[in-house]
Amino acid sequence: MKRLCRIAMIAAVCSQAVLVCFNVSASAQDETTNAAVQILSYRDGKLLTQGSGARIGEDVIVTAAHLDYDADALVVAVGGGVEQTASVIVADRDKDLLLLRVSGLAGEPALLAVSPPPVNDTVVIRGFWAADEERQSPRLFGKKRPRFQPQVHASQNNASAIVYSEDASFLTARASAVGRGGYGAPVIDDCGGVSGVVVAQPGADIDDLWSHHTPSSQLTVVSVTAVAALAETASLSLNLADEPCTPATEAALRAAQAEKEAARLEAEDAEKRADEERKKREEAEREKEAEKQRADEAASEAEETREAADAFAEEAEENRIKIKEAEKERGLFLRAAAAAGAGLVIAAGLAVWLMRRRKVDKQIAEAALADATARYNDCLLKGETANGEPIAIKLSGGDLQHEADGVVLGRNPGQAQFVVGDDTVSRRHARISLIDGVLHIEDLDSTGGTKVNGQMLAPRTPAPLQSGDFIELGGAKLNFEVLED
Repeated sequence: MKRLCRIAMIAAVCSQAVLVCFNVSASAQDETTNAAVQILSYRDGKLLTQGSGARIGEDVIVTAAHLDYDADALVVAVGGGVEQTASVIVADRDKDLLLLRVSGLAGEPALLAVSPPPVNDTVVIRGFWAADEERQSPRLFGKKRPRFQPQVHASQNNASAIVYSEDASFLTARASAVGRGGYGAPVIDDCGGVSGVVVAQPGADIDDLWSHHTPSSQLTVVSVTAVAALAETASLSLNLADEPCTPATEAALRAAQAEKEAARLEAEDAEKRADEERKKREEAEREKEAEKQRADEAASEAEETREAADAFAEEAEENRIKIKEAEKERGLFLRAAAAAGAGLVIAAGLAVWLMRRRKVDKQIAEAALADATARYNDCLLKGETANGEPIAIKLSGGDLQHEADGVVLGRNPGQAQFVVGDDTVSRRHARISLIDGVLHIEDLDSTGGTKVNGQMLAPRTPAPLQSGDFIELGGAKLNFEVLED
C-alpha cells in the first residue's frame, strides 16, 4: 500500500496545490483513526491498568511492554464496546516495547512508516487517555496495585507533538497534552503512517509508572525502526509503507514549518504552565510541611516545659518534707534532753552535737531545694535555613540550668534535643551549656562549622555566648536572645 501524501500539482494556482496536499494528508491520517486501540490489563478479573496501542498487521498490535506487568489477561478494545483477548508475541523490556496477537480484527491496519520522523518534525499522537486521573487508595495487604484508578475510555484523543531529539532507538517529543493512557499510543506522521510508539522513559521502574501522577508534556518515543526490528525477530508480516513521507512542494514545506513552529510554541507554553503549576504545588507542600514542623516543635516544647516544671515541683516538695522531718526530730530531741536534767553533761553534749548536725542537714536540704527550684531564663534562636526557610527554637532555661552536658543542636532528632532542618547542619552540630553560671556554645566537630558574630569556633572549645549574638550553623543563620522573665 503506498502513502497518500502525494499532491496533484496544479501549476496555475499554487494555493490550490497546497489545499489538495493538506486534504490528502488529513485524509491519510483519518484512515489511521481506527488503527489506534485501547489496551486493558486485568488481574483476577479486575482492571489493573490501561494504555493504548496500534494495529500494524492483520492480527498484530504494538504497545508498551510495562502494561503487561503483573497482569493475567490483556484485552484489546477496538471501539463500539468490542473487546478481544490478546496474546503476547514478543517483548523488548529495555525499550518498553510489546507485540500482541489478536485474531479477527475488522478493517485495514495502519501503515508502518519506513523511517522515524526527523527532528523538528510535527507528529500526531493517537490514543485513549483522560486529562486527569483519579487517585486510588493503597492496598494494606496482599499484592500491591497502581495508585491511580484505571478506567476504560470511550473516546479516542489526538495530541500534537514536536520531535526535538533523537538518541539511538529513542526519540523525545513535546506534546500539548497526553494523559497516562497515552503509554503505547502510536505516533502518526504527515502521511498517516505509524512512525513510533510512546513508551516509558528508559530506566523507569513500575513504582514510577504506578504512582499517582499526570505524565509530563515531554514524551519518550521508541522509533519505528525498533518496532520493525522486534517484529523481524518473530518473523511477523506487517503493513509496511513503500516510501518515506516527504513534503511534495515548497509551499507545503513552508506551511508545514509554520505549523510546526506554532505547535512548538504551544508545546513550550504548555510545558511552562505545567512547570509553574509544579512549582506552586511544591511551594505549598513545603509551607505545609514547615507549618506542621513548627506546630510539632511548639507542642513538644510545651510538653517538655510541663514535664520539667512537674519534676522541679516534685523535687522541691520532697526537700520540704525532709526539712520538716528534720525539724520534728530536733524538737523531740530537745524535749528529751530537757527531761534528762541539766546535770547530765554527756546528754547535753550529745544534744549540742545533734543540734549542729541537724543544722548542717537543714542547710544541705535548703541548698538542694534552692538548686532544684533555680531556673535560668529561657533563650530564643530565631533565623532562617540556607534555603531561606524560617527557624524558631526556644531553649528551656531549666534544661540549661540542670543539664550537666547542656543541650545539643543538630539535624538528627535522635541525636539532638533541638532540631535544625537544614542539610548544611550536621546531625550533632553544636552544644549550648551553662559553665559557672555563664552561657557557652561549643562546636561538636561539625562539617559546616560554627560561627559567633562572624568568628569561626575551634571544635570542642566552648566560647562565651551573650544575648544579641549572631550564630551560624553551617548555612543556617540565627539570632540568639535571652528572654526576660
